[in-house]
Amino acid sequence: MAHEISYICELSEGIHARSAGLIARVCGGDHAEIMWQNMQTGLVGIAKSALSLIATDTLQGDYCRIRSAIQSTVTAIEFASMIYFYTQLLS
Repeated sequence: MAHEISYICELSEGIHARSAGLIARVCGGDHAEIMWQNMQTGLVGIAKSALSLIATDTLQGDYCRIRSAIQSTVTAIEFASMIYFYTQLLS
């Protein structure tokens, strides 16, 4: 089942090496492919890859769409909570 969440980047420096690495570790488990799309730039990255996330050029205030076909015990709510928690931790 596909899940989608909306996210507005609140990180003052946007998605940079440290935050991208942390998000990639969170998304790198047994989840299906997780796509991160920066709606401002139109760029899409794979959330399991820090370099791919950085390449989306996500800056503070950018609206993003995160899509996943989660195929594990992690629910969409848990997935969204993980992304939110870790990005708040970095801000």
